[in-house]
Amino acid sequence: MNEAASSPTGADRPLLPTHSNRLLILAATAMELAPLQEALGRAPAPVSEHEGDEAHDGASRFDFLVCGVGPVACAATLAAHLAVSAQRSTHLAAISPAYGREHPAPLCLPQPAAPAERLHRGGPCDCIQPVAFPTGYAGVVLGGVGGLYPQVSLPVGHPSPLICLAEREILADFGIAAPHGADPFNSPDFTAEREFPLHSPLTAQAVALLNQLAIPFQAGLFLTVNAATATLERSRALSACHRGLCENMEGAAAALVCQRFGLPLLEIRAISNLVEDRDPERWRLAAAIKRQAEVLARLLPQLAGTPQAEDLP
Repeated sequence: MNEAASSPTGADRPLLPTHSNRLLILAATAMELAPLQEALGRAPAPVSEHEGDEAHDGASRFDFLVCGVGPVACAATLAAHLAVSAQRSTHLAAISPAYGREHPAPLCLPQPAAPAERLHRGGPCDCIQPVAFPTGYAGVVLGGVGGLYPQVSLPVGHPSPLICLAEREILADFGIAAPHGADPFNSPDFTAEREFPLHSPLTAQAVALLNQLAIPFQAGLFLTVNAATATLERSRALSACHRGLCENMEGAAAALVCQRFGLPLLEIRAISNLVEDRDPERWRLAAAIKRQAEVLARLLPQLAGTPQAEDLP
């Protein structure tokens, strides 16, 4: 259990204070997503099978999306899906009074435009504002597996595979190449976002539920990389620079897209391997996929305000 992670108390408080409790469940690969769909009582199916403005409950409170491996595939797939969903939600609100009453407000209001000279100079990144129309989702949940930096101190006797929750994401090898991955661009005229805090009511409620259900977990900084670390030397360099907990290849990309769409992101992964000299024979991939599905199947129904799925061991 992670005592350091802050969490609200009281399981009866509103879980997601939005006009929709629908969640988009995201994973890089079908093998990471399918066991969760099955655990929630929803047979794997394309996300496009979601229908219209009918009432939803149980497993139908969730859409499932395979985003692809790596930050580019993740960002492109998630942004395209949310854009289509937003367009569809806007259309339904226009033609359906009932849908319009259920989704009366945008998820994120537009901010004042940046001065023209800042736009002309190409920075900073806050010139790009979130969209101002609803997507039909209360939030995005990113699951899957990840690698644990071996320098991380863990309690004696912690369960395996370990569950990790992201408090913050960073694009660790994006920027100016360096032995530890990359340094940020250092020109005020050429800036780019690399770090993304993930504090939100959605994440806070997940922390509270994990503690309430006595599910041991570790919370901290996740490092997103475009090239998976395959040497202990690089692992130590990244760990020394960022003091990261978990390495993955999609989290920061999903965080950036969710930021643009005004959506909270909850990222929970199970550890399949240590970030060290690459040796797939030592990985516990199947066990990690199973564990993240078990944990998310217990959390998601409560996060979406639906009846609890059958408890899993």
